[in-house]
Amino acid sequence: MNASSFKPNEYGVSLIELIIATSIVAIAAAMIIPAYSTYRMRTQRLNAESCLLNLARQQENYFVRHGRYVTDLKILGYNASHAATCTGTDQYQVTAIIPDSKDCTPDRCYQLSAVPLGTQAGDDTLYLRYDASKSDASQRFKKERGNPGSGKTWN
Repeated sequence: MNASSFKPNEYGVSLIELIIATSIVAIAAAMIIPAYSTYRMRTQRLNAESCLLNLARQQENYFVRHGRYVTDLKILGYNASHAATCTGTDQYQVTAIIPDSKDCTPDRCYQLSAVPLGTQAGDDTLYLRYDASKSDASQRFKKERGNPGSGKTWN
């Protein structure tokens, strides 16, 4: 058998082709996985924001009936008194407090927070604060990330 009559098998895959295909898959995975993680974190944050807005609505409904806001989440239908997780996400722990201030009393203001847990731990804490003592209506309802007073809004 001479070298000119030898024909390589046309049905196989060469090592070079396999390495090229593996490299393409690795590069695609290196781009897709971080993008998916960012998307997932944003989705969980939106769930927590929705939960805080729902809890604020429940606080307002309670206020209309009883003339004060609450910090005991059991009163609003949650399964824990001071901290709970929202339905649809266990990535944030939600709490309600009455902020310490001479103007903030249970009949004037409340603060809700969502602290990130687990895989969401790298995200900022979300705060929603209502303060009826503010004379400017646009300053009464604040949605912030990070720390209260940070000026970083949710959106």
